Amino acid sequence: MTKTGTVTVAHVDLTPLTARETEARRWLDEPERERWGRYLKDGPRRRFALCRAALRAILCGRLGCRNEHLTFGASRHGKPFARVRGEPAPVSFNVSHSGEHGLIAFAPDGRLGVDVEERVARRDLDVLIEAVLGPDEQAEVRSAEGRRKIHLFFGLWTAKEALIKAQGQGLAFDMSRFEIPLAMRRGAKTSPFRFPEAPGIRWCLVDLSDERFAAAVAYESRDSVDGESGTLAGDTGRRPRSTLAQEEVLHRKHVESGGEKGLDRVARGARDRFVEVVERRVQKRGNAGQLAKPLEQLKQGR
Repeated sequence: MTKTGTVTVAHVDLTPLTARETEARRWLDEPERERWGRYLKDGPRRRFALCRAALRAILCGRLGCRNEHLTFGASRHGKPFARVRGEPAPVSFNVSHSGEHGLIAFAPDGRLGVDVEERVARRDLDVLIEAVLGPDEQAEVRSAEGRRKIHLFFGLWTAKEALIKAQGQGLAFDMSRFEIPLAMRRGAKTSPFRFPEAPGIRWCLVDLSDERFAAAVAYESRDSVDGESGTLAGDTGRRPRSTLAQEEVLHRKHVESGGEKGLDRVARGARDRFVEVVERRVQKRGNAGQLAKPLEQLKQGR
């Protein structure tokens, strides 16, 4: 495990192993087993079971609860939170997986987000560069070649995903509206960060990348922040139980009752909103013809 501030990040080995997968399925509740059964391919099915089982084991250990008493809800933007015996639990967490690697970030409180991506060549890379990077970032990535280009892009992408997941607004947020601090683009492993539209809230961004994957974690800083934004100095970012309850009510309004089926619809909706953001940026830049094929691949999830 990796410790940074109050946040701990655990790595989950997602390589195929029948005995481990069988044990993981024993941790799943009924809705999760139904969701597991709906996956058509072995890879996604394995990644879901192993990550969810690892998350359950970690949370049960931290919360001192039995597995059967642990359930999950989701905010209106699809970000999950834990419940114990139906009550919101005092823990923050976030999960990401890619290929053979999963990451679970958790902390006693505060907003956080984690993202991991295996560095693989993508047919939709040009679309993603247009969609998620700012002008300076695009120039840096496009000037690189070969593996260096792949490393630069995935480093920036995972950092931005971690920040957006921490903020909790989902994939509808336009990642090109902000850029990763120059210090991190020049090799620094950590940096403070403030969203341009919310400068009073300071985030801590940490690069977790290694030779296997690109990854980053972001969490709300406990340091003093600018009071002009409405955030009090010394605010720890703790999410009160009442806020979690309100998020659950909002979630029920946005997702039909149906357990994990509803969460699947949230994920599909988030992807659709992300594609809409990409399309708007492509049209604005006037290169829709050039990027038509990669954009269609992105829509189909290839």
